[in-house]
Amino acid sequence: MWIFQKGEKYIVDGLCLPFCHELWNSIYPSVYVLINGGDLDYGERGAKMFDAECPDTGRVKIKGEVLKA
Repeated sequence: MWIFQKGEKYIVDGLCLPFCHELWNSIYPSVYVLINGGDLDYGERGAKMFDAECPDTGRVKIKGEVLKA
């Protein structure tokens, strides 16, 4: 079991990540778009980032973003 601290970063380099399946299932479509060079709606603009929270009580919040294009 992984325990992440606030502000900790995790680089996505595969499809099996060390967080709960519910969270991964909810963010996977956004991660897939970013991995394949797309943009997502982010507020009033398109961007290579997203914000999400765990669908199971929202205790975990994630900011996903492309670090290198």
